[in-house]
Amino acid sequence: MAYNIQILESAIKDLSKIDKKQAGRILLAMTEKLSKRPADYEFLKGEFKVFRKFRVGDYRIFFKIIKSDVIVYKIRHRRDVYE
Repeated sequence: MAYNIQILESAIKDLSKIDKKQAGRILLAMTEKLSKRPADYEFLKGEFKVFRKFRVGDYRIFFKIIKSDVIVYKIRHRRDVYE
């Protein structure tokens, strides 16, 4: 089953700050991998335990699965994740 990817405004804003080559790589990974098997990715811990994370190079995509949709909330560089 293929999931629908929905990117929230906050994630679009994050994506616009990333160089175009990396942003393209992230979008391609979301459509090829994340849309097919989102449940394979692990949950965060602590107060953000409702989110899952998907890694593309040095970037982390934070998302939730709701029915047949994958909702992307944030896209962050690994050094900025835990600030």
